[in-house]
Amino acid sequence: MAKESVEAHPTDWVPEDAVLLRGREIYLETCKTCHNNGLDMAPRITSSSAWGKRLVKGPEVLTRNAYEGFHGEWGEMPAKGGEDSYTREDIGAAVAYITAVVERNP
Repeated sequence: MAKESVEAHPTDWVPEDAVLLRGREIYLETCKTCHNNGLDMAPRITSSSAWGKRLVKGPEVLTRNAYEGFHGEWGEMPAKGGEDSYTREDIGAAVAYITAVVERNP
């Protein structure tokens, strides 16, 4: 009997870069709650088309929006994903990880 293949999720990727690795930890701890499932209009990490219009704003804007919170036509983002203990560097690492995942999985 042949084993069924299980499609890997893009976030199964484990980067070697320390910043991206920290970003992955944060993503798995907090961000995935909304971004894996599209909760409250959050762009799914698997949707390169949804992220495309966001990534063009650049990492500084995305980090600021994620750190300070954001409310706009595409939904809203609670400050620091609702986790007050994260630093701006932590949020920047999460943004870098999400960007890398989206770019790896067009």
